[in-house]
Amino acid sequence: MKKIVLFLGSVLLLASCDVKDPIYNTPHPNHGIVMGLTEWSQRGEGVEVPIKYRVEVSGMTNTATTTTFIMPGLFEPGNVEVLAYNLPAGVSANGGIATVSTGTDGTLLVPDAGVLFSGVATAHVIADDTTRVTLAMQQRMREVHFTLTITDGDPERITDIKARLDGVAASINLRTGEVMGNSASVMLSFLRKGDKLSANVWTIGIIEEAKQQIVTTLTFSDNHRIETTTDVTDIFHNFNADKLTPLSITGSLYAPVGTKPDGTIIDWKPGNGDGGDVDTNM
Repeated sequence: MKKIVLFLGSVLLLASCDVKDPIYNTPHPNHGIVMGLTEWSQRGEGVEVPIKYRVEVSGMTNTATTTTFIMPGLFEPGNVEVLAYNLPAGVSANGGIATVSTGTDGTLLVPDAGVLFSGVATAHVIADDTTRVTLAMQQRMREVHFTLTITDGDPERITDIKARLDGVAASINLRTGEVMGNSASVMLSFLRKGDKLSANVWTIGIIEEAKQQIVTTLTFSDNHRIETTTDVTDIFHNFNADKLTPLSITGSLYAPVGTKPDGTIIDWKPGNGDGGDVDTNM
């Protein structure tokens, strides 16, 4: 009888040894990790990849400095949105909306360091695992080149040129790329070299419902000023559709000798893009 009891005890002991704790793959069996890769091929010629960018997941923000990133926190199982974007100087972001800052004169500040990009994807978080996601980063700004050629008159009489472009957008949805907000203006800084005046500006887009116009003030050596306004809406047609290709706009400038010029002062035409050969006389 004693042997039978010992035998049964041994069987029970062996059976109890077969009950093991669950084996997990990670130290976070009830949560998952999100990591990813950013892909930057959708950018214009000569546009560089930002040196750093932000990644937002479920209210958590991380800064990345390489094309790969890993979020520092743990996430509940399920789908989460992964939003990545950089912030050039003069641009802020809140709630997935990027906005160009406004200067003291009421016009938009021109970002002078870098181009705005953003990308979004959905990650399916799995408990006790790492989820990997790829974000295709999209260029959200387009460059505009302005070139004026002084075709008549005396170039040396022009001592200053101030210009602004009206009808541009101040905000953009980082998820969809849709421009938002009211019509705004941005200053154009022209530099003269010989008979050429040139300016470059980056903008997140134009407000399609607004009129795009260039307002130019020329100052001459005798302190006489001439202000001209040109409607360039046709030139900016479909401007938001292709952010990768710069838009070139050329014009001819007449530097009058007298104080009361006649005829055309500035004649803007598209150098490329969808506007066709639009003649916009002042």
